[in-house]
Amino acid sequence: MGGLLAAPIPQTDPLILISGLSTVAFAEGFSLWGQFAAWKKVENQEARLRSIAENVSDGIYRSTPDEGLVFGNQALADMFGYSSPQELLQMDSEALYAEPDKRKQLAAELRRGTSELDGMEIRFRRKDGTTFTGLLSGTVVRDEEGTAQYYDGAITNITQLKEQQHALQKRRVKLEALYTATDSLLRASSRKEVGQVLTELVQDTLGYRGVSTRFAEGGVLKPTHVAESVHEFMPERPAFEIGGESAIAEAYRTGETLIVPDLQKAEIDDPNDYGALRSAVVVPLGEHGVFSVGSPTPGAVGTFDTHLIEVLGTYAMVVLDRLQQEQVLRSAKEQAERARARAVEASKAKSAFLANMSHEIRTPLTSIIGFADAIGEEIQSLKDCPDEANIVQLDRFSELVGQGGKRLLDTLDAVLNLSKLESGQIELAEEAVDLVEKTRQVAEELRPSAQEKDLCLDLQMDADEILARADEGGVQIVLQNLLSNGIKYTEEGGVQVRVHRTAEDAVLEVEDSGIGMEPERAEALFEPFRQASEGLSRKFEGSGVGLAVTKKAVEQMDGRVDVETEKGKGSRFVVRLPCCEKNGARRDVAAPSGQG
Repeated sequence: MGGLLAAPIPQTDPLILISGLSTVAFAEGFSLWGQFAAWKKVENQEARLRSIAENVSDGIYRSTPDEGLVFGNQALADMFGYSSPQELLQMDSEALYAEPDKRKQLAAELRRGTSELDGMEIRFRRKDGTTFTGLLSGTVVRDEEGTAQYYDGAITNITQLKEQQHALQKRRVKLEALYTATDSLLRASSRKEVGQVLTELVQDTLGYRGVSTRFAEGGVLKPTHVAESVHEFMPERPAFEIGGESAIAEAYRTGETLIVPDLQKAEIDDPNDYGALRSAVVVPLGEHGVFSVGSPTPGAVGTFDTHLIEVLGTYAMVVLDRLQQEQVLRSAKEQAERARARAVEASKAKSAFLANMSHEIRTPLTSIIGFADAIGEEIQSLKDCPDEANIVQLDRFSELVGQGGKRLLDTLDAVLNLSKLESGQIELAEEAVDLVEKTRQVAEELRPSAQEKDLCLDLQMDADEILARADEGGVQIVLQNLLSNGIKYTEEGGVQVRVHRTAEDAVLEVEDSGIGMEPERAEALFEPFRQASEGLSRKFEGSGVGLAVTKKAVEQMDGRVDVETEKGKGSRFVVRLPCCEKNGARRDVAAPSGQG
């Protein structure tokens, strides 16, 4: 440029010179205007940033390594309890930290070259000496050589959040402690234990000392389980009448939790009844009583703790209900055992009576029947005597005596058989019994009875031999009862007996054309002393025990008996007994072809 200024100056038109000077002046002016505009832009940005800083809820700050805190917004000043940012900036930064070690830790982080601080939790000190918890975040602004120029950042007051977290943690600890300890409450085995565990739970897990359980007895709520610490607050520990005007009684009557924040101001109670206690929560335990938690401080039992106390009360009520039901069941069981013992004694007495009856009635009956038969035989040999009319009359009398004795003997045998079957005194064997042979045998024994009434006794056998796994004596009882009943209750027609076999059963069917009965009354036939014809005016003789004996015998032989009947048309009895081989083993059902 110096070189340019040293060369000869050419002749220039004045207008051109003026124009050049004007251009230079304009260029210089434009440059100054650009600088002014840029400065104004920065100033506007700073103003905008300052406005933002003043309108956020977090505390915004700037500090330098040498000067300390050089900027803070109003929110930061408020956070530390100062009236303005200017007052805050005059404070020594070290005085703002409640934990000096934390400040040293922060400085160490910065010396290590950390560029950002993200969410560091620090306890700060306010102007009045109180503390709060802040969450500090910031950025380190460095020069080209890496030297820290200043620190920009923000502080968020998280004191309330920390208090909430602490409260939640305390609640969680309480819940876990109650959850663990509640198991002992649920396993309580007596009302006394429920009261004791309930009192200890609230003391140990919730920390309340004024705890008591009252159970309803004789119209009052008596303090049966009281924490030792209650004695210093409430030395008398009175019993409250259920119908009286007290918080305890009201909670019991209404079945709702009663919260009394200040017992001194409660209109329902006499404060003297509660000693030094000032607040209480009373939880009902159903019909069993109440559970109360008190404190010498008004309003000391919070909402959350009240809810936990209610939960404990609910658990206690469930346990008390269970214990009450168990007591009822125990009493019922004891009564049932006493009734069973009486029934066993009665059964023994019945067995003894039946044994005596067997001896005291059967023996003379046998003699009577025997003598009647002897008289009948003697009369037959004397029929050629002159006084034949008297002999015929004696013959009739001997016949009646024999029939009556036989009827009594049959009744006695039926009653004895039923009694022995019910008591298990008759043990039915499991052997191969030929139903065909046994049916023919019994039918021939009873055929004379059918012929006397002009009835047909028809036998239909599907095979020469059909084996059932049964007891021969039991089959004899079943056949005699069914065939004799069929003959007895049939006036016209006859009795058909069929024996056949299915895949699994040996089947005996006895069908008559007798009086029958209403189908809905059919099951009653198998009850002892029940008949198709009943009452003093009944037409047919018999004790009504035979079919009951039949059913018992069939069931003890693993079989079943069914009946189909219709009034005026007759009845059909079907007995099914398990099939078997000749060795008495149950006969296996053949598998379908192609299957193993």
